[in-house]
Amino acid sequence: MLQTTPEDSRWSEALAWLAVVATTAMTALAGWVHRPLRDEAGNVITDNLAWIVFGVVAIVVIGGLLETLGRSVVSWVSGQLGL
Repeated sequence: MLQTTPEDSRWSEALAWLAVVATTAMTALAGWVHRPLRDEAGNVITDNLAWIVFGVVAIVVIGGLLETLGRSVVSWVSGQLGL
């Protein structure tokens, strides 16, 4: 059975702010990427940069979630999966 521990509210607040910043950045980037261009030569580079930014944001959010969940939950899930 999992033991409950008091969580630090700063992690939850920081994760919420990170989600807001990431969403705002991705919205701005999407608007910038999808504007009509006269020359489409740089479009592939811009698309690749957008995917790189999205990947970095996803890794940061997943890492924050794992840190928030704590090691006890991760070890419990690993035990349930037999890893």
